[in-house]
Amino acid sequence: MQNGYYNAVGGMVTSFNRLDVVTNNLANVNTTSFKKDNLIVGDYIRIHDEKRKELPLGNHTKEGAKFLHRTMDRVPQVVEEYTDFSMGTLRKTDNKLDLVLNKDNLFFSTKDAKGNMLLSKKGNLAIDSQSRLVNKSNGNPIMGANDKPIILTGQSPHIDSDGNIYQGNEIVNKIQIYEVNNLKYLEKKSDGIYKPLKNGIYSLVNNPNALQQGFLEGSNVNPVIAMTNLIIVNRSIEFNQKAMTTQMDDMNNEAINKIAVVKN
Repeated sequence: MQNGYYNAVGGMVTSFNRLDVVTNNLANVNTTSFKKDNLIVGDYIRIHDEKRKELPLGNHTKEGAKFLHRTMDRVPQVVEEYTDFSMGTLRKTDNKLDLVLNKDNLFFSTKDAKGNMLLSKKGNLAIDSQSRLVNKSNGNPIMGANDKPIILTGQSPHIDSDGNIYQGNEIVNKIQIYEVNNLKYLEKKSDGIYKPLKNGIYSLVNNPNALQQGFLEGSNVNPVIAMTNLIIVNRSIEFNQKAMTTQMDDMNNEAINKIAVVKN
């Protein structure tokens, strides 16, 4: 096996994985409350063997075989994919049903059609035909007191920084806001929805200044950085493709036409 070709193929696969992430980030640059994804790329030795043996090797037999294995273990691979929950830019809308959470690890509580608990960063809310306060993007109800959907009738509500909902001078409900201690225990779904995993620790928030009314949080994708990453990934694909061609065509041609020639 030609080790260089094997490494180039691994680099190509990793680059395609990075391309998927970068293009998805770029496609959501204007999506409300979108959180960008990133990849960590490593190799086998960096993951599993912190101490590397010094080179060059003393002989080309047993130690040479070790060098061969180490070379193949350096094939790049995706180690981890994670979501960056840093805040996006805020945009003032003056819409009373537009809300922004003030910290990276705060989430609205919602439920899907089967009653499963989900968390959401999206604060573009609406009132549906059943008078429930729902997420405008997916129609999931926002949970209030006693873990039940919030029902609103009559005049537009005022929502304070603690999540208390006023109609007139009366508090009619309170938005459930959860704080997640470790964001890696969230499984990212579509439409800005996250599923809390079993090992995650999250709790209801009672502190002041949890949210702002009349604002929306934009995507945290920087379009300039995203475009730069797209160019870098495309160049990486081109380089790996050229390396594969060199390994399979040029080097094999040299081996066949020059090294393997039998001289009389």
